[in-house]
Amino acid sequence: MSVGRLITVKNRLITMEMIDQIIKSGNISHAYLFCGPKGSDRTEAALYFVKSLLCGQGISGGCDSCSECTRINHGNHPSFITIQPDGTTIKIAQVKELQRRFAYKSVDGNYQIYLIEDADTLSLEAANSLLKFLEEPIGSTVGILLAEQPEQLVSTIVSRCQIIRFRSINANNVFDAIVKQGVNEQQAGFLSKIWHDSDKIVELVTSEKFATIQKIVVQLNEDFLKSNHTYLLLLDREWFNKKPSGEDTEYLLDYLLYWFRELLVRELQLVDRYLFPEQEVMKYQHSFSVDNLQIWIADIIKMKQKLRYNLNAQLAIEALLLRMQEELMCVG
Repeated sequence: MSVGRLITVKNRLITMEMIDQIIKSGNISHAYLFCGPKGSDRTEAALYFVKSLLCGQGISGGCDSCSECTRINHGNHPSFITIQPDGTTIKIAQVKELQRRFAYKSVDGNYQIYLIEDADTLSLEAANSLLKFLEEPIGSTVGILLAEQPEQLVSTIVSRCQIIRFRSINANNVFDAIVKQGVNEQQAGFLSKIWHDSDKIVELVTSEKFATIQKIVVQLNEDFLKSNHTYLLLLDREWFNKKPSGEDTEYLLDYLLYWFRELLVRELQLVDRYLFPEQEVMKYQHSFSVDNLQIWIADIIKMKQKLRYNLNAQLAIEALLLRMQEELMCVG
């Protein structure tokens, strides 16, 4: 077992031990907020917690053989509900359905547990509805909210949750994991610093989507330099026409964000912060001013946040890129 793998296993054991202590104390809160980046152990820890509370054998983390654990694994346990974003957000109808399902105390006295993935994408209406549920919990109801950016959550929701934080994944561990799964070392070198979920990275890199993302970024740079708009046709034809998921579009924005960050750190000659291979970047070095790059990076970060609130992704991103190009032309 590699050192990186040992570190990952050690962190996971510490987390599970903490959950075991919560359960042994008997002081189970009505709501927990598991915060951590994508690729951290927050999802695994949440399922460990759920199984620990519902396992028919009373085994920490579940026995995976009793009917309770089996139904959790198959996604059809009557006392456990998972909510995921519907498109880019979690909508009020989803929270209302949760409230309807958990309107009464459990007949057998067991815990009723709901898990909200990407809780930081709750729409304002959904967040307000959930808040009422948190303020007036029914019986032994336990909510587990997973969030990468807890600051995006309504503060009153956060204040009603017991917060458990998960560490960022070490880029070296991610690098080792994706290289073992066939990603070449040059790509792994920068991808492991952009994203932290090794399985998602491998899935993306081996798909047509990743090649399209790279193609769009190159075309965007070429068009910015020549005052063309070919990138808009490329976005329409090869990206949005293929109905990308919200997560896919977030990958596109992430790549674009780190690309312009790379050009910025190279303008500032911050050698220790370079990510991308020299041959990919050298053609576009010194093409854009530090001011432009800083503004663009800030705008992309804002766009990533806005897309959590049901915007038309295509129109919003096209408007962003056109504005960036106009800013460049004004400076030029």
